Amino acid sequence: MVDPAIVEQKAELLFPDQIFSRPINRLQTPQVGVIGGSRDNLKPLHDVYQALDACNNRTILAVPAEVSPIVGSLAELVFVQSEKYTDDATIAQRLADCNMIVLAPGMKVTSQSHIRLEKILRQLHTSAVWTEEALPIVAASPELLNAPGSIVVLSSEQAIRLANKYQLPVTIAPARGIYNKIALMRALSEHTNAHIVLCDEHQIATYHYTLSTAGLLQDAQHSYSDQQYILAGTIAGLTAGVVGVQRQYEAIMNALYIFREAMLDTNLDQAKSIRQVIDNII
Repeated sequence: MVDPAIVEQKAELLFPDQIFSRPINRLQTPQVGVIGGSRDNLKPLHDVYQALDACNNRTILAVPAEVSPIVGSLAELVFVQSEKYTDDATIAQRLADCNMIVLAPGMKVTSQSHIRLEKILRQLHTSAVWTEEALPIVAASPELLNAPGSIVVLSSEQAIRLANKYQLPVTIAPARGIYNKIALMRALSEHTNAHIVLCDEHQIATYHYTLSTAGLLQDAQHSYSDQQYILAGTIAGLTAGVVGVQRQYEAIMNALYIFREAMLDTNLDQAKSIRQVIDNII
């Protein structure tokens, strides 16, 4: 199998037209639904929400009942604990208005919430950005990733575990470096039809099996692995409403550029830095 070409995101924005064509009016920007959070782990949800806000997206937040008192009015939708899940139809109906769903940053996916989320997702047929907390759902039901535009953001270690659960044959060869990552992403992408993004300490890679190019961002000076949710929120913000694998790849590459530039600015928090980077481009 022929290796794809590798396009490295460096100092120049590669696909500026997608940024320039984004609506200026917030009421016209794509809407993103975020399902996540837990009482003991709010930071992932916070990071995703702040990144989406910095990208000027409209956001619908859906949280478990235990999180609702903490986030207050920010949460439009609440998963009430009920044997009949009477609130789920309302949640699905509201999330159906979204161009993209992000799940499930910081959420404890129990057997009960697994069933509820899967039922909602099967009703939506909406593109989604999946974080590591949602991996048990896609491990059990990979067909949920078949919706056009699905993106999985995880580390290489998590990707290997997911590939093992799918029992995928992935050939890892000595001295192949980034091409071993591409082989892993190709196997997962072929099996799920999702765009795969691997976020490791000093390197981020992205690939969809139908493309002739893979994307790469690397920096030995900065660690990316602890900013995975900022990255997921930025990717969701820029890919929401984008149609087609190639255009989605371009939007992800733009997200990598904006993410990297924001991480370089140590004088602002990440969300403010993302907004500043976008404002500077426009």
